[in-house]
Amino acid sequence: GSFGMHRTDVQLGSRFGAEGLVGLVADYSTFDTNGYRDNSRTERKQFNSKLSFGPNAQTRVQMVVNHFDMPTAQDPIGLTASQLAANPQQAGTNAQSNRVRKTVMQSQWGSTLTHALDANRTVSARVYTGHRENLQYLSSANWVALDRNYYGLGLQYNEQTQWGATPIKWAAGYEFDRSREYRTGGAASAGEKSTTTRQEDNQAENSDLFVQATALLSPRWSAVAGVRSSTVRFVSDDYYLSDNRNGSGNAAYGSISPVLGLTFHAHDHLNLFANYGKGFETPTLSELAYKDSGANALVAEFNPNLNASYSQHFELGAKWMPAPHTRVDAAVFQINTTDEIVVSRSISGQSGYKNAPGTSRAGWELAGQHSWTPHFHGLVSASVLDAKFTQDYSYLSSASTTATVSNGNKLPGIPQHFVFTELLWTSQPRTC
Repeated sequence: GSFGMHRTDVQLGSRFGAEGLVGLVADYSTFDTNGYRDNSRTERKQFNSKLSFGPNAQTRVQMVVNHFDMPTAQDPIGLTASQLAANPQQAGTNAQSNRVRKTVMQSQWGSTLTHALDANRTVSARVYTGHRENLQYLSSANWVALDRNYYGLGLQYNEQTQWGATPIKWAAGYEFDRSREYRTGGAASAGEKSTTTRQEDNQAENSDLFVQATALLSPRWSAVAGVRSSTVRFVSDDYYLSDNRNGSGNAAYGSISPVLGLTFHAHDHLNLFANYGKGFETPTLSELAYKDSGANALVAEFNPNLNASYSQHFELGAKWMPAPHTRVDAAVFQINTTDEIVVSRSISGQSGYKNAPGTSRAGWELAGQHSWTPHFHGLVSASVLDAKFTQDYSYLSSASTTATVSNGNKLPGIPQHFVFTELLWTSQPRTC
């Protein structure tokens, strides 16, 4: 391709053994380009594979191995309007003098085991582990790096049964995930490390129990109910203390999140439904990594004052097939959130965060699809979303200036209207 772009890809897929119980898919690809703009050269190599096997159809094991190597990813960064008008191929301010770039290497492995106890009961388990290295040089003449190890496991039980005359499908399980990284950073000179001003260990983990059931209450009514108990912990150990700041800290969050849904099967081609649920979103390690100093600067200290956000979700809708090859879906929804995590300040690629006391998202969605033939299909969908702040909140825009985001302001970066249409031809027949 143009600008020195080269891509290669090799794939292998096959089944082996009696009755094809062993399957293998593997893919190796490379990509490199000089880039359209200055300081935009990129090179990466990627390997993905999946192996499935088992002694019989009742017991299956799947293993996935991925490796990603990106030794070079230069960043031309953004341009001002005048720079874009003068030369859209140039790099942004300080991108070349500070050699802005990133290198990434990540390897991960995971496996799942599924065993059917009988026709109505199955158990499944998963385990995974991975390692990631990341080094980035910023336009602000700084560098940041991390060396991360992560792993997790899960166990789930599924059953189809009857409680009296009511058919029930239910599932219960447990999940645990942990990530631990060694994070460093400092000043850079001409795109090379000159000082180290950050050394810390960061750890994040979650532990979750869940149960969910679906019941056919009658020929006309069905219900779904579930609950998840979540505990999330973050710990930061700061080893760089000569700056007279201790970036060590910890935070823990917990929530009980229920969901409840009811469906009325009006007739064979029309379902009406109502759903209610609660959501729970914690900060990430990156969002906890910086504090807003209130002096037009961010400091690399753990921010234990950042809260998790909690939300309530309401939805009403319908799914209708007015004709054998036509389907219409419609829904209206309302989401109310407290303590939504928002950016308080961004400086030279670093961001600090805080909580907005209240936000809401309300809107509707409508989609229709039709199959003229088994090979030719059409789809149109539209949505309207009113996403806004529902309470005033303030933040320090400089050392001595307080800015206020007013009730009714729109949430940034969220489209208020969206329309999508598609005409599709497929060589294989399909239906709505």
